[in-house]
Amino acid sequence: AEFAANFQGKLKDAGVQLLTVLIDEGDITDPVHGRLSADWIGSWVRTTALLGAGKARVIAGKQPYSPGSMDLAVTHLKMIAEIADEVGVRLETENWFPLLTTPSAVHELLDRMEGKLGLCADFGNWPRPESYGTLPQIMPRAETCHAKFEFVSATELDEPHANACLEIAKEAGYNGPFVLVNGGIGQCDWEAMEIQRNRIRR
Repeated sequence: AEFAANFQGKLKDAGVQLLTVLIDEGDITDPVHGRLSADWIGSWVRTTALLGAGKARVIAGKQPYSPGSMDLAVTHLKMIAEIADEVGVRLETENWFPLLTTPSAVHELLDRMEGKLGLCADFGNWPRPESYGTLPQIMPRAETCHAKFEFVSATELDEPHANACLEIAKEAGYNGPFVLVNGGIGQCDWEAMEIQRNRIRR
């Protein structure tokens, strides 16, 4: 608790809002260890609240889509969502990993979660050029967006790709935050993120 309070104070002093804690491990669709993953992820949702973030993004499932895998995802995400509601955190997932490789799977999961789960749409998770047709199908439901662009050099964006992604967001009426994800080449992490930020602002 003392660390969390100190951390929140540092964020405030720096003028930074902690938007989302990304919980990048666990597989709630694992037929053997799914419940254990759900319990572990739930503990991190509680930590998310302590750190002062309003959202926690979790992986929907690392198993290939099947009715059984989707059932496990829904069962365990509902358990995690109860914790999220209790501590005042908005639970989100992402179009990432084998369970959610198609728009239909994304919609099925969100529908079955009945408003208890939000969507973070990631520009870079689905392969091109198919993503130019699949991302528009889920973008209208996105609450946050990982704006991961690709680079052709350390300081030069793949402009056609960036244009296509931003047009998809615009056409969907997306009005949420863009989360910068470094897709640059080489070690210029901050420079690459600044290039992406400036591109979005333009």
